[in-house]
Amino acid sequence: MADHVFISHSSEDQSIALRWCEALERAGHNCWMAPRDIRPGAEWAAQIIEGIEGARFVLLLLGPAANRSTQVLREIERATHKSVPVVTVWLEEVQLAKSLEYFLSSLHWIGLDGSGFDEQVLQVMRALDGLTPGIESPRPRAQKTSQLDLPPELLEMFDRELAQHVGPIAHALVRRAAQRAKDPSQLIELLAAEIDDAEGRADFVAAVRKLGATSWSG
Repeated sequence: MADHVFISHSSEDQSIALRWCEALERAGHNCWMAPRDIRPGAEWAAQIIEGIEGARFVLLLLGPAANRSTQVLREIERATHKSVPVVTVWLEEVQLAKSLEYFLSSLHWIGLDGSGFDEQVLQVMRALDGLTPGIESPRPRAQKTSQLDLPPELLEMFDRELAQHVGPIAHALVRRAAQRAKDPSQLIELLAAEIDDAEGRADFVAAVRKLGATSWSG
């Protein structure tokens, strides 16, 4: 069963890949990346293949080094062959190598708008919520995504407000809390509890109430 994010990157971008791995795992998403997850004594190529085949999707960190890397190309080719969706984060705008361009979908490109790291993490986590292996486009925005049957617009409002206090992990916290809450008021309480300082909690509650979160009745 696909249960992790495979991080495809050039060895020259290892520190960036570790930062991405830390951010996604802090948000509750398992990651697989080399060399961290290569078992001692295991055959490297076989482990890479297993990591890709067991992935929910591949996160490609694309910069000049990855763009010319034959290893990255093999990973993306394997992911495409196995119908594992690829989300591309542009570390730097480069002229995409023809060999990579053949396999990459323009639907899942992040970072070309100049967004910062935190916003890119949020976009990737939204993609993780919306992508399923074998499907080439994100889930329609109109589809409901929580136990409360809250509209996506309301969930995104909670994302934005909570992210001001806890960062991009807010996206995962909102989805988890929405599965537990019985109504929007309880959802607000659960999310406020994720904020460490009392002043921040009060600011968050005031902001979402002012935006009308508790007036939604389903």
